[in-house]
Formats: sequence, C-alpha cells, structure tokens
Amino acid sequence: MPDAQMHCGPYDAIPDTASPGLLFLRSLLPALDSLGPFDGDGGQPNLIHYLAPGATFIMNGGPPLQAVDVLQMLPKRGERLSRFHHDVRMACDVAAADGSGRRTVMYESTSISTFKADPEAVEVKVAEFNVVELVPVADPNTGVTSLKALQLRAFLDGAPVTSRAQMIAKE
Repeated sequence: MPDAQMHCGPYDAIPDTASPGLLFLRSLLPALDSLGPFDGDGGQPNLIHYLAPGATFIMNGGPPLQAVDVLQMLPKRGERLSRFHHDVRMACDVAAADGSGRRTVMYESTSISTFKADPEAVEVKVAEFNVVELVPVADPNTGVTSLKALQLRAFLDGAPVTSRAQMIAKE
C-alpha cells in the first residue's frame, strides 16, 4: 500500500514534519502565486526552480502546455493583478508504490484574484482541484536529488475571472 499523508488547512500551516510532497507544496505555492517582480534568473519567475526538465501544465484536461510557455505568461498576470493566492483547504501526498521516489500531491483550494484596475478591489474566488506529479531530479552541479514538478494539472472554472475582467474593461 502506498504511503500517504493528508493536511487540512492553509499551505503555510504544513508542519516541518510533513511528508516530502506536502513540504514541496508548501514551497511551491508561494512561487506559483507570485506576481513578481521577476528580475532574478534572467527575468524568469522563481517557479522555474520547482519544475523538472520537460515539465508541463494541463488545464481542465486540455493539451499539455510546456512550462516555458506558462512561465512567459506569469509576468502578464503580475501586470494585471494586485493579488493572487491559493487558499488551500486540503492536500494529500501519495508516494508511488514502485519505490521510484515519485509522488502525487493533490490539493483542493480556492484561488483568489484581485485586479489592479478594479476600483472596488473585488476578490474573485475560483474553486480548484490540482494534481502535481513529482519526480526526483539530481542537480547536475551538486548531484543533490530533490523533488521537482513534472506535471501540474488544474481543474477549475475560470469564468468568474474572465467575467470580472470584462466588467472592469467596460468601466
């Protein structure tokens, strides 16, 4: 039976004694939620440090998007939003039973977005379910192995964000 651990509550409350996948999530989400500035690493978001080579993002079961393409979109998000955050309700980390070191982290959250141009500063909330497939990756310079995200899948209805953006554009 695979090793699994659950966490209920915000990601910043994940304890230091949690499983490797939950500790990865605790580090990943601030990078994923960041609105910049993206001035280090040649303008790349810090998120790049959490991704395995060849990492992909999949939205609502659609085609995989290469991480490099998603990373290029993040500065645009930072230009439009004053706040973006994942409010995690529950997370689960499951180790692969094959001993490969792979892990699957699943989490239920609400993403909260606030547009800079919104005079009312409305918090747009979107329910999400996310799955992050983790693999061990050795650093080519140090040889140290750490977990990296190979695939990030999100299931959500982005209509509230689109609707609010359209309302703001009309004002």
